[in-house]
Amino acid sequence: MESDPASYQVGDILMGKVERVLPGLRCAFVALALGRAGFLPIDETRYSELFVLDAARGAGDRNVGRALQVGSPILVQVVRTQEGNKGPKLTQRVSLTSSLIVYVPSGQGVSVSQKIKDSATRERLRV
Repeated sequence: MESDPASYQVGDILMGKVERVLPGLRCAFVALALGRAGFLPIDETRYSELFVLDAARGAGDRNVGRALQVGSPILVQVVRTQEGNKGPKLTQRVSLTSSLIVYVPSGQGVSVSQKIKDSATRERLRV
């Protein structure tokens, strides 16, 4: 299967614009530069914890449209490439990874890669 050179790859970080919000399906569609809208599940947004609290209070998904407003710019990362006529799956939980560390800018900080098994190396990289 050949990959389209004009498509997004897993890990790409993009600035998009919220195109549609579907509270019943618990998702939003995000307009991206290459024309195909990306799929953003509500659980992959930075607001997902609020929706869990709303559901516990019986509010359902009423606040989805308030948190993700149509036309708003949004920073996303590709977690699955587009397949067929479906656009890429996106997340707002952006992370920058290398062979040694993972940086999560949304307050999680820097983590050492789980691929590194040697405890001395892990400790050295933590500092």
